[in-house]
Amino acid sequence: MEYEERMKALEDEFSRTKTETKQLMLDIRALLMEAWSPLRSQAPATKNPTQNPRGKG
Repeated sequence: MEYEERMKALEDEFSRTKTETKQLMLDIRALLMEAWSPLRSQAPATKNPTQNPRGKG
């Protein structure tokens, strides 16, 4: 019984972690899409967010 309870607890934890990871990835995706959108007419021109601030690479 102890093995089954531990296995169930691990499955539940994995499920929560998977859900949290999916939400984090969606949040990152939304942020990048907003930052790189060509429709950002109201925002001032900015550099590519992945660009090195010193302009190298």
